[in-house]
Amino acid sequence: MPSPSRAFAVLRLGFGARINTSQPVVNSPAHQNSASLNAAIRPFRDEGPSVRKLSSAVLALCFTTSALAAQASLPDTAYTTAAVSLRAKPDPNARSLGRLAAETPVQVVACQNGWCQTAVNGLNGYLPRLSLSAQPNGSFKEGSGYTNSKGNRVRSPTHTPDNQPPAGASAQCRDGTYSFSQSRRGTCSHHGGVAKWLN
Repeated sequence: MPSPSRAFAVLRLGFGARINTSQPVVNSPAHQNSASLNAAIRPFRDEGPSVRKLSSAVLALCFTTSALAAQASLPDTAYTTAAVSLRAKPDPNARSLGRLAAETPVQVVACQNGWCQTAVNGLNGYLPRLSLSAQPNGSFKEGSGYTNSKGNRVRSPTHTPDNQPPAGASAQCRDGTYSFSQSRRGTCSHHGGVAKWLN
């Protein structure tokens, strides 16, 4: 039988190195598979940095779009999802301007970097974006009431869905609740003080 033909070649490795070899290159299936794999890898190797940069840019755009969408989802009037402190600055360690009860309606001025500038009952400050929702979430629990100094049973401060004074309310507190206090002394003492008297 005739001997196999011999050829001297320069093999290009998948990692980009080049070596000379005097070994015969046999046109075998294994050699063909190696050449095909190398051809398939080369475009990814050559274009890898560009692909990675494009992927990073796409991810950054997705995160930015998600953040903007979350901020834009709040209407002009939003509601606290739980009791939360209104801060003088967009910082969790900033001075507290008052404690807001759950489901307190607030006016949203603008949201940025996880904080929303808000106005509520004459106070202007900042609340964490995650502490606000577009609708009341049912987290507010009205107290069981109390007995005042005259021996009368008085309803605890409460919220209303439309933020309108309920029958019998005498004042609106700074945390957005309505008080049924029968005297002005101590009214809204645990609710940030009186925002306005109703009678």
